[in-house]
Amino acid sequence: MKSKTCSVELVNEHILDDAIVSFRRAHNLERLGKLSNGSANVIRNKLTPSCTTHHITLDNAVAWSVVTNDISMLTAALNSLGYDTYKIETAETKTPLLSCVFSTVGASANIATLYDRALSDGVLDSAERGQILKAVDDAERKLQELRGKLGFKVA
Repeated sequence: MKSKTCSVELVNEHILDDAIVSFRRAHNLERLGKLSNGSANVIRNKLTPSCTTHHITLDNAVAWSVVTNDISMLTAALNSLGYDTYKIETAETKTPLLSCVFSTVGASANIATLYDRALSDGVLDSAERGQILKAVDDAERKLQELRGKLGFKVA
């Protein structure tokens, strides 16, 4: 389905609406209003997807994410466009560069090993899928550490 205001193809239009409603339920809107210099009632209306008079701006979503440390709406917006998100670690590590390279290669090999083992019976069950996803998360962390070592910044 295409959105009403642009020609971008949405993967699942309900992801964002569900995230907005969950965000509204998870946070104290009075407190959010005070912290973001807004009215709790206006915020409540903006966080109601069916409301036709008030709409969330990108500035709202970013500001509320900063104040609450909850990026669920931003993540859902990207997910509805078919993108995934992950946190980029910025802490400096003391691991030598060569160790980072080998660690990354090992993590990638672990994914392949788990996948091969999981498909030995021709079926990928939920437990095997979970193991592979954990291995992918581990590999992403190791790749981020390597990227940091090499000094690349994500724009």
